[in-house]
Amino acid sequence: MSNGDRILRQAIDWHIRLADGDTDLWHGFVAWLEADTAHAEAYDRVASDDGLLDDRGVQPVLPAIVPIPRRADARRTRALLWGAGMAAVLTGAIGLTYFRPAADAPYFVEAPEGGGRQVMLADGTRIMIHAGGRLRLDRAHPRLAAIEKGEALFQVRHDPANPFRVEAAGRVIEDLGTIFDVAARGPELRVAVAEGSVSFNSGQNHILLKPGMVINASADDQIEIRHVDPGTVGAWRLGHVDFDDVALRDVVRQLRLSNGIRIAISPELGSRRFSGVLRNDRGGDEIVRSLAQLSETRAVHVAGGWMLERSAAR
Repeated sequence: MSNGDRILRQAIDWHIRLADGDTDLWHGFVAWLEADTAHAEAYDRVASDDGLLDDRGVQPVLPAIVPIPRRADARRTRALLWGAGMAAVLTGAIGLTYFRPAADAPYFVEAPEGGGRQVMLADGTRIMIHAGGRLRLDRAHPRLAAIEKGEALFQVRHDPANPFRVEAAGRVIEDLGTIFDVAARGPELRVAVAEGSVSFNSGQNHILLKPGMVINASADDQIEIRHVDPGTVGAWRLGHVDFDDVALRDVVRQLRLSNGIRIAISPELGSRRFSGVLRNDRGGDEIVRSLAQLSETRAVHVAGGWMLERSAAR
């Protein structure tokens, strides 16, 4: 067996074992990646080509789309997804990147428009960046991340003596041991908590967020807090977003922050309740048309985006 084949088999073994891996296993995985640049190249190859698993009689650990559970099963499924490297790595949809900058200087990580990217930091913190998102990281300050644009889901390795901080849209989110999602576009910001809690600080407002809490902060720092099923937080990483009895204005806001889709909405429709699943991996026009169909509204092209209007049927 050649050295290349041996490394490839090791990469496949790591790919499978990480599905049920604990923290110690992840640290072992990081050490293996650092030992040889060929290791990272082999793992990226395995993560992006399930055919390598099929050729050896191994089935992918998770399907491409995992249904979001309701309440009772939410915690179990979140643990499964994170334990498996956040699911998308196992399906090849999202590449794993382990960063080792040459110098103690800020560096940027971007996710391509067509897919996300997962980053594992040296302390075990994992970050999944939504398609089109951009983060600034700094090896000199490893417990700090800044969202330049877009959305990211964080699973933080908690350290009470050195909290992990996320800067976004002029605000600071501080980890208190949790999994949370942050979306920023310009001065607008949304933070949603799946597990644990985070501290939100905008200077004017300092708020403790618990599981299922979502905070929307406007450009002028107007704060709106609502509650969702914690199991739906970060569902975009699975290719869809599940809305359960959410005001239509909040659906529109989330699409703008996450996907950059500009949608105006008639004032009388803002409070209309919406339940449904939108495919987050489709083009903006298709997402808007699906939203209009499910909300029984009419989508009209306007300058710079879309307008949702009351349909003739309602």
